[in-house]
Amino acid sequence: MFDPSLPINRFPNACPCCGYATLDARGEYDICTVCWWEDDGQDNDDANVVRGGPNSNLSLTRARINFLSTGIFQPSRTDLRDKQQLVDSLVQQRFFTFDESTSTIAEPALDWSTTIRELDDDQSQSLYRIGDHVRVVVNYRNKTPRTGTINTVTWHHKLGIWHYHLVDDAGRNVSKRYEAPDLVATSQTSGNNAVNGSRR
Repeated sequence: MFDPSLPINRFPNACPCCGYATLDARGEYDICTVCWWEDDGQDNDDANVVRGGPNSNLSLTRARINFLSTGIFQPSRTDLRDKQQLVDSLVQQRFFTFDESTSTIAEPALDWSTTIRELDDDQSQSLYRIGDHVRVVVNYRNKTPRTGTINTVTWHHKLGIWHYHLVDDAGRNVSKRYEAPDLVATSQTSGNNAVNGSRR
């Protein structure tokens, strides 16, 4: 069903990373000539997910923050700097902001925002901890609704994010691996750990 409010429909040529109208169409793997993000269709609904592939294992949210602070989706790609298109003649259709005081990136026109903490890409501290009770977000990657307790927290060195394994409420290990965008903390006591649900 066509939803005119979705960013991909409202701004069919805007790069989802920098907001400039540089794409022939959304989701067609075009590369933005301003920020060099390859558009695989990712947008606000799953911007915190690291999809891997050509976007250097960055989430769209992290790429947006990088663009706002350094002018390119991946600061280490210095080889692309001299190939970047100047924005003087381009229309910026989407606008992203970053509030340093709250570490929040937002797209106010579409009422979207998230915090750096929610990206869960800080190796020194995971968003969730062992013993936290969570609910799995049902989406295109997770078809089965479930709740459970985190029993394993692992740093994925290549992707640069944390992965979680759960024990469901019946005490069975869940074989699927989850990322922070897949989970929402719930208010429940798990063992000796009280979880307040304030993290997500």
